[in-house]
Amino acid sequence: LGDALSMASDFLFLAKTLTEDAAYARDTDRHAWAAHYLTSMSKALVDDAVKVLIRDRDNELASKRAGAKAEE
Repeated sequence: LGDALSMASDFLFLAKTLTEDAAYARDTDRHAWAAHYLTSMSKALVDDAVKVLIRDRDNELASKRAGAKAEE
């Protein structure tokens, strides 16, 4: 999970740099497309990390409920 978020952070940093380059490079749009691609990849990584966190939280809540029912 930490590695995925670290990679997303790296991708967003590169996207920011490419966006700045795209603002100055008037002859081509390749920097803008690369930034767009990296931003999409970053979003996908963060979305997957959130899914893992929600899954783990839900599993923890379910096990607590099962434990409470077993004690009754």
